Amino acid sequence: MDQNILFIILSCFVAQGLSLKCMTPDDARYLTTDQSIPARWKERGRWHTGDFFPSPHNSWEFSKTSVLHLTSEENGAKMWWLKDKLNDYYMLVTKDLSNMLCTLMGAGLQIAWAPVNDETRFSGYCHWIINVDPDDPARFQMRNAELKLSLGDIGAVFLNRSGLYFDYATNEVNDPANHVDESMTWWKWRHEGLELEDMTSLPDKCETNEIGVPLFMAEEESPLGRSLGGRRRKRGSRFKFLTSTKFASCDEDRWWLHNKKCYRIYVAPNLDHYTTTNVCRVLKGRVVQPKSASDNNFVRALIKNFARGKGMYWLGATAPPIRSRNLKADFSDGLGNMRYTRWHPKSRFLPSHRCVVISNGFWNSTTCNQTAGRVICERDAVVRELPKSSTCGKIQERGVDAVMAAQAGVGTVRIVGGDNAYATQFPWQAAIRFRHPIRVRGYKGRVYHNCGGALIDSCWVLSAAHCFYDSNPKTYIVRLGDLNNNRVDGTEQEFDPQEIIVHEDYTDIPSHRQDIALIKLKKKNGRCARYTRQVQPVCLPTIEFDIPEDGAMCQVSGWGVTDTSKGQGSAAEVLQWISVPTMRDDICSIKYNKPDKSVYFLRDVMFCAGYKTGGKDSCSGDSGGPYVCRGSDGRYAVAGIVSFGIGCARKSYPGVYTRVRQFLPWINEMISERGG
Repeated sequence: MDQNILFIILSCFVAQGLSLKCMTPDDARYLTTDQSIPARWKERGRWHTGDFFPSPHNSWEFSKTSVLHLTSEENGAKMWWLKDKLNDYYMLVTKDLSNMLCTLMGAGLQIAWAPVNDETRFSGYCHWIINVDPDDPARFQMRNAELKLSLGDIGAVFLNRSGLYFDYATNEVNDPANHVDESMTWWKWRHEGLELEDMTSLPDKCETNEIGVPLFMAEEESPLGRSLGGRRRKRGSRFKFLTSTKFASCDEDRWWLHNKKCYRIYVAPNLDHYTTTNVCRVLKGRVVQPKSASDNNFVRALIKNFARGKGMYWLGATAPPIRSRNLKADFSDGLGNMRYTRWHPKSRFLPSHRCVVISNGFWNSTTCNQTAGRVICERDAVVRELPKSSTCGKIQERGVDAVMAAQAGVGTVRIVGGDNAYATQFPWQAAIRFRHPIRVRGYKGRVYHNCGGALIDSCWVLSAAHCFYDSNPKTYIVRLGDLNNNRVDGTEQEFDPQEIIVHEDYTDIPSHRQDIALIKLKKKNGRCARYTRQVQPVCLPTIEFDIPEDGAMCQVSGWGVTDTSKGQGSAAEVLQWISVPTMRDDICSIKYNKPDKSVYFLRDVMFCAGYKTGGKDSCSGDSGGPYVCRGSDGRYAVAGIVSFGIGCARKSYPGVYTRVRQFLPWINEMISERGG
């Protein structure tokens, strides 16, 4: 039996007549008859081998172990029941979990042990309906679930002198000797020895989880199945199967995180589409319906990783009973027609096909009452804001912090018009450099520096979208802890970008809008940035945070142009900084938005900072750099990203910054999708 296949089996069954207790393999008992056994019956030795032919199930390789316990010498096999919450059936399984009791069709209807595998586990011929005698809870009757469904006149299992059989209406008509008295259909448990045992005396030690799965099955490998537990990653899969990251969480084991959603495989016998809806509802989720290629690929990888790619799994899409001519287009995810689909090229669309299954990554339409037996449930993950580091926004040297604190109020200030920074003054500052220098028109030298950025987490840098017309990560390197751009300070940490994420709605016409980007750093030796005095993350603003009142001083830093008349030739070697006052949105709107002309300033995603007289501003090369404001706790939050302006430090035209607070959901989403 393949121990790597992981399954969930529902376990709180409802018995007909009396509720039975949850059993574990340790509670296994012997099955015996309630009737008196004539002595001549015992002369045939082994009572029931299960070795019956012909049989359509010959691939099951039936065991010859005796089923019944009739004498002290012929003990048979101990068995226990596994109960189902949604269906009125049971599985009768041997103590070692190797075999389960099944029905044979061939030379009559007979019973034998069959090995536990995918085929038997989901076969109705191995599922049983138990009727407990309300007047005597020590005894019960057994009917086969499949036979009851397909052949309604097939009755309970009975014992005669040659073996176990099913009672049915025409049995006695065929031969009067086949008469079955009701007493022959009642069964009891034996524990040890020959003492009969009242079913109510069974120990009730089996604890179940929130959906009724026995905890022992959720904690141990079992060929019968269990909920997904191990965090095994199939070799070659590009997905990591995690239950949580520091940015999002599924809050429970066996739910797997991807794109702010949690996924859980659920497998149970005879699981049709209607039942799957209830299953996922019990799990506080819904039947999965991939909304993108990424979602579909993750679902496929999940199946490959935990179920070796086997089987069909229900999807949530359905089609209405009344169909149009275009049957394919009728399928909907409940929110309207699906934008993303992955139909198999050979999938057939028939009027009776109103549900969808996924297999090998492709979708196929099918009837809703098919028993695929497998479903993946999904639910929304708990998305967390980017956690605030214990050191975020803190300047590590008191003297330097005092200099910055003095600049936080409205007053005199001593980039264009900026000062050289101290080594530990802006520990979140990142330099985004070209891997290979480029030439710039009007400048004879070669340029390495591209843009600025802000370290917001050990593996993430925030910058501006307009810095990445070429978004190939191989074009750039990211340098942290730098002060002098043209020489080695000994405090630098350099990283290759693993991924550059430009906001999907970014545009530069008529001005830079949604001008924000994220860079995920590629780890070195299993880690990204090492926090030192020169390297620290800046805090993100909270949802409630707003730009300080008009005139409040915040700081901007970068290695950009310091003299607009000299262009790139005046780019700073040493990190520059200035304090720039915030400006009211209505004033900025007047400056940039003229009647009958293009609107450059959008107050919901931008804000302005600068002097009415000009002279001090961020400039070319500072783009993407942080505009940070000091909070009452002495920490700095990145309120803005250097975006654009008309000229640099020009009178009447303040610098325009991307309003970071507005993009907090996007930042958290992008980071949580990529696992932090």
